Amino acid sequence: SGAVILDDIRLAPLLEQFSENRIRAHALFGDKTLVLAENHAFVRKTIADIAAYNGRVPERARFSGIHVDIEPYLCLGFNGRGRGVLLKNFVLVVADAAGLARSAGLTFGADIPPWFDMINEYSEDVLTTTYGGRSKPVYEHLLDICDQVTLMDYRTTSSGINGTIAQAAGELAYAAKIGKKVYIGLETTPIEDER
Repeated sequence: SGAVILDDIRLAPLLEQFSENRIRAHALFGDKTLVLAENHAFVRKTIADIAAYNGRVPERARFSGIHVDIEPYLCLGFNGRGRGVLLKNFVLVVADAAGLARSAGLTFGADIPPWFDMINEYSEDVLTTTYGGRSKPVYEHLLDICDQVTLMDYRTTSSGINGTIAQAAGELAYAAKIGKKVYIGLETTPIEDER
């Protein structure tokens, strides 16, 4: 009957406990394929289901926001000709979701990788797309659209060129300029070297 099953009997008591402890909960969902235009209806339906859940339960058992984790760079074609379409669709689905979440009285956030503000090895430029008639870096569009973003800055060191601080600098600077929040996601266990 819906995109996501929200079990009031199990979920409401948990969110009530969060509320009692002054913890605000955001509904989180995502998948790389949600960037594809044919899956945008799933995103809309999921947000409608979350809003409907909030309408059925007492205020103390409600979500205060929605957060999406859509990672277009995991889709086939991102490192080729499909990149432009995937980035444009990413911004469009996030913008649509943000509008729907806000109309339901919910704050809205999205996950982004820390390298969206870095020079791309293929284009020798920062990844950009056009949205609302303006061409600019994707991460700037996302920060403009969202109430907050979580930077997936999964590092085990804070310093150096590949450390948390350097990886987050561009997003934090732009967010400060426009008055938005950036949460930094960190790695909490040692990780093996990876390519």
